[in-house]
This record gives sequence, structure tokens and C-alpha cells, in this order.
Amino acid sequence: MRKLLKVFGVIIVVLVILAVICVGLGYRYYFDPVDISQRKAKFTISLETTYVTEPVDSLGYVDYEAAVNQRLSKGIKPSENAVVFLLKATGPNPEGGNLSDRFFQALGIPRWEKTPDDYVNHRNYVTENRATSEGRDPEFFQVDPPFMTRPWLANDHPVCAEWLAKNAVALRYAEQASRCPKYYHPLVVPQRDKQGSNGRGSLLNALLPVTQLTRHMALALIQRAMMNLGEGKHDDAWADLLTAHRLGRIASHGGCVIEVLVGYAIDTKAVDATLVFLDHAKPNADTIRSMLKDLEQLPPHGELARAVGQMERMMAHDTLQNVYRYGYQELDAIANDRKEVKLPTRATRAWLDAQDWDLIFRTGNEWYDRYEAACRNPNRADRNDAVEALTTELHAIAEESRKFMADLMVASITGSATAGQSERLAYLVLRLLSPDLNKFLNSNDRREQKFQNLRVAMALAAYRADHGKYPETLAALQPKYLPTIPLDLFSGEPLIYEPDDKGYLLYSVGENAIDDGGQTKDDFPQFDDLVVRMPLPPLKK
Repeated sequence: MRKLLKVFGVIIVVLVILAVICVGLGYRYYFDPVDISQRKAKFTISLETTYVTEPVDSLGYVDYEAAVNQRLSKGIKPSENAVVFLLKATGPNPEGGNLSDRFFQALGIPRWEKTPDDYVNHRNYVTENRATSEGRDPEFFQVDPPFMTRPWLANDHPVCAEWLAKNAVALRYAEQASRCPKYYHPLVVPQRDKQGSNGRGSLLNALLPVTQLTRHMALALIQRAMMNLGEGKHDDAWADLLTAHRLGRIASHGGCVIEVLVGYAIDTKAVDATLVFLDHAKPNADTIRSMLKDLEQLPPHGELARAVGQMERMMAHDTLQNVYRYGYQELDAIANDRKEVKLPTRATRAWLDAQDWDLIFRTGNEWYDRYEAACRNPNRADRNDAVEALTTELHAIAEESRKFMADLMVASITGSATAGQSERLAYLVLRLLSPDLNKFLNSNDRREQKFQNLRVAMALAAYRADHGKYPETLAALQPKYLPTIPLDLFSGEPLIYEPDDKGYLLYSVGENAIDDGGQTKDDFPQFDDLVVRMPLPPLKK
């Protein structure tokens, strides 16, 4: 009996050991990371699914980086590309960054060495010169110096004048860039240093170093215009302001939404500075007509709809493709801004393979078709309603999708998939990447309205130069000073115009479409009227 029990005990121990070994082997089989470097894509490459059909690598994956740059660079020579001249202004390593050789190859130009004339932005100049110069020009070291928006003299702000002189060569390149007919900023994805995607990253990680420095240089041009204006060099001031306007227009033709918005922001700053010029220089009627002609000859702004329908769409599809390769870890990387993604397990791969990826890609395409169509709606009210409806619908669907994240993780661990997960996964990714279209479109509307306000202000200044006073109504400007008087974009009604003995108040009711009496975002409490006051009021502290 004892021998029997002993044998039975040995058998139990052996079975337990075998069970532990099996569990361990099973765990390692299902849950250890697996090499995905040679995993072939099993979804359909087509316009209806992946949107882009080439180039495709040997494993069947779309190279969205190459596809983006092929589209953006098509027919553009280096000699007509504003980015090439902007890069000459900033130097080969803008902001101290190290642009890859692929960036220069994409531009079609050789890399060159840094020079002493490379652009130095305000922040770096402050850091380098604070110890020796702060006492000479304390306002230059403020976060928001007043000479950004009002005329000033070089003797009053010597360090700022020195900074502008230091950047004279760079600003000449910026002027050349502003006259280029094309704008192509390559998107180069940083390589993942460790395990991840066989040397590929995400388009979401691509940097735009030249774009932000374009904004810096445009602000430097505006500051120099304010100095020239203060010193009576009106022609030089206007030349700098026109360059800033053109830079904003050309930069908005970049492929990404952020490039379009930076271009809008530059042009808006140039509009504000042009009003300062108008108030301080007091040009005669002929000069104002010439200035208006200069503004009318500016290149058109880039379309937000184009950037959304192409670049934002391809970024979303690139992300979906990465989710196909890495599973929900890619979503975690997006949500938490991680540049590295862990390799998937066999269980995760089994779950990924069980999804309907053609459906997922088609779902993404359908949403971006609707986004682009909404952006192109010529009626502002209808456009905003369409965007709002899209946003609400996507948020509601994505909220439901968010609730299944736990199920998604369990499913990816077990390798199981249930009906409806594919579409919900697509909505979850779209929600994470969805652009804030209402915010972006309203930014464009504000830019356009401020520019139209400027045109009316210039016509009013020309009328005053001819008649010695401002007109009683805007109708008096037509047709001699303006062919037509623009309506308020936000209300569809005439702009509000209130002349007085000293000048006038001209404004649009802004995004809320409510007449707030000419109160702006700079007032307290804040309102959103878009206002021109002449003469300009003192700066608020």
C-alpha cells in the first residue's frame, strides 16, 4: 500500500511539473513578443481602403511617408521652393536640431555647414546676451515686448536693433522665400532606435522645424517694420510687412494642418501690424491705393480642406496600418506620446488577423470624405452645422468604443475576436486622431474677417486723406475706394461702423454672431468682436 501511495505521489508530482512546464511553454508561446519584421500585410491595397496605392514595400505595406512626399513635392523644383530658402535662413540645423540626410534628399539639395549668418531666434539671443545686455534694453527681455506692436527707435531698444542686424542675412533669405511660388516641407519620420517597426515610425512623429521658424522670422520682420516705421523709413517698413504677409500666405500651402494654421497666424499678425502702419505713417490716398493693390496681389491662402482630406487622412491611415502591426500598444503610444511600441505577442497577432482590416480602412476613408466635404461647404452656417454633427457623432461612437478597450485588451491577449470589434477599433483610432475642425475653420474665418476689416480701414484712410474726415457711412467708400463693401462673415450683415470726432470704431460680431459693442478677447470680461479702432488705443498692460 505504501509503495502504491509512493508511486501515486511521484505520478502526481510529475504531472504537476509537466503542467507547470506546459503552462510556461504556453505562456511563452502566446505572450512572449514575436518578430514581426517579415510579417506580410493581408489587407487590400486600393483607393477605397488604404487611399494610397503606392509605393508598397515587399511585405505589402504602404510607405505613407514616401507617398506623402511624392504628392507634396510633385512638380516642385528646389529653385522655386520657399522651404529651401527658409532653410538657408535658418541653417542646416534649425533650432539646434539635427535634420537627417533624408530631409535634404527629399528637398533635392545638398547639406551644407552652419554659418555665422544663420537665424538666431529671440529666445536664444536673450539666453546668450542677458548677462551683458539686460540693463541696456530691459524690454527686449520681456516675454511680450511692446515693440512687437508699436513703432520704436533703435536708440531706445539697442539690443533688439542689434538682434535684427544680426539676422539681416537670414531675413533677406526669408524675403526670397516669400516670393517663391511653391512650398514643400518634407515629412521625415524619425527612425525608431529599438524594436518596433522594422525601421519605420509614424507620420505623427514627423517634425516641422522650418515651419515654426518661419513664424519666428515673420515676427522678426514685423519688429523690424515697427523700427523702420518709428524712424520714418516708411518704404522699408511696408516692404517688411509685405514680406510677412507673403510668408504667411506661402506657408499656409504646406501639406499639414499645422502648416496651414501657422500661415494663417503669420498673416493675422501682419494684418495687425499693417493697421499700426496705417495709423502712424498716415499715408496719402495714392500711397494707400498702391498698398491696397499690393495686398490684392498677394498669393491666395492654402486650403484647410486640402490638408484635412489628404495629409490628415494619410496620417490616420498610417496609424491604422501601424495598429495592424502592433495592436492596441500603438493606441497607447498615440495617447501617451510614446515613440517606442512593444512588439506584439502571438495572441495579439491572432486577434489582429481576425479583424476585418478592409472595413477598418474603408471606415477611415468614409469619415475623411465627410470631413473634407464639410470643410468645403461654401456656406459658413451649413459648414459649421455639418462639422458639429460629424464631431458629435464620432464622439458618441468613440465613447462607446472606449468602453470596449478592456474587452479589446482581453481579446488581444486571448487571440479571440467578436463581431463589431473592427468597426469600433476604427472609430477609436479616428477619435484619437480627429482634427478639431470647428476650431481650425473658425481660425480661418477670423483671419479672413480681419483681412477684410483691414481693407475697409485702408479705404477709410484714403477717404480721410482726400476729404479731411472719415465718411458718415461705409457706403461712401464705394466704388472709388473699394469696388464693394465686404459683409460681416459671421453675421452676413454689414460691418458695424461708428465714426466720431476723433476717428471711428469698425467691427465684426465675431464667432458668437452677437454684437458685443466692440469688445474683444483682450477686454475683461472677454468677448469676441473683431475690432479696428482709429486712432489705435494704447497698449494694455
